[in-house]
Amino acid sequence: MGSPVAFQAHQSGRPGNIQVVNNRVIATGNGVNVRNVVGDVLIANNAIYAKSGTAIRLISGNTELVRVHGNIGQGGISGGSSGYAEGNGLSADFVAAHFNGGPPIDVFPNEGSARVGAANRDHLTQIDFNENARGNKADVGAYLFDASGNADWTVGEGFKTTSEDSLTP
Repeated sequence: MGSPVAFQAHQSGRPGNIQVVNNRVIATGNGVNVRNVVGDVLIANNAIYAKSGTAIRLISGNTELVRVHGNIGQGGISGGSSGYAEGNGLSADFVAAHFNGGPPIDVFPNEGSARVGAANRDHLTQIDFNENARGNKADVGAYLFDASGNADWTVGEGFKTTSEDSLTP
């Protein structure tokens, strides 16, 4: 099975100057594969859950250039030894996530999720997927935890529209 996120040499390009920060990856095989590294790669504060593979695989190239910080998930890390911790499991860390692909799915963090407060503060994005300011909340993945639940977009077909999409030039 392929990996939903993969960096590798292709044509005349090689992985370097890449940042993957505060995302959610749910994979039936491996989550993130990194091959042929030649420059700085940052993998930080991601929720990466691999059903039957490895969450993060640092495979080849100068893997010393790959910085891994504050990731939570399922499947472990290969080729590195830090920056990843096992979560509580897909059903415990998400409201309604599954490995079956598309909707219906709710990847908002559950109360008690291993993702809440586990991010590396040095690599947080300023806003979450719902355009909420992260402030001092260090939650792993795209969403900040809110005890009242996800008050914004429900995962569906197509791209999410944002407030910027409604602006006219």
